[in-house]
Amino acid sequence: MQECEDFEGVRRGLAADGYEGAHAPRSGDKADGSSVFWRAEAFACEATETIDFETRGLKNNAAAIARLRPRADPRAPALVVGCVHVLFNPKRGDVKLGQLRVFAERAEAMRSGDPRDPSRAEVLLAGDFNAEPDSPLYHFALMGELDVSRVKRAVAQTRPGAARPTLNPGMGVILFAR
Repeated sequence: MQECEDFEGVRRGLAADGYEGAHAPRSGDKADGSSVFWRAEAFACEATETIDFETRGLKNNAAAIARLRPRADPRAPALVVGCVHVLFNPKRGDVKLGQLRVFAERAEAMRSGDPRDPSRAEVLLAGDFNAEPDSPLYHFALMGELDVSRVKRAVAQTRPGAARPTLNPGMGVILFAR
């Protein structure tokens, strides 16, 4: 859930139906953040991580990630679930790219940190990516790479000799974006 302004209220409401959650509040003067919820009867939460992008120089957005294990079969692969709200500003594609890269890298780190079998863990990343389907940022989200030397700063950071941000293409990420 992105733009969650009352995590405690939502958590209490969902707890009555058997859900637990993790929340990453935005820093600064914003009252919202990103949250992940799961049905406690169905999943055991093994780990959570909150990301404050401002501490990385990437504006005051936030993301929440949780590694869940199905209770019905503890030998089943873990599921890493994350929610993010990427910066809206259409002129700051460099910041959007940075936020998306950190979000995916932290989800991958949680997946690869699965003590049982990280190669089988699945990753589900959701939220508001503030990217159009034909944009380079969307391509980065789907394909795991973007040649930043070929796009404008509004889409992604450009500078001579800029690195090519990449993600592990085999990490099994499923993206849901609005």
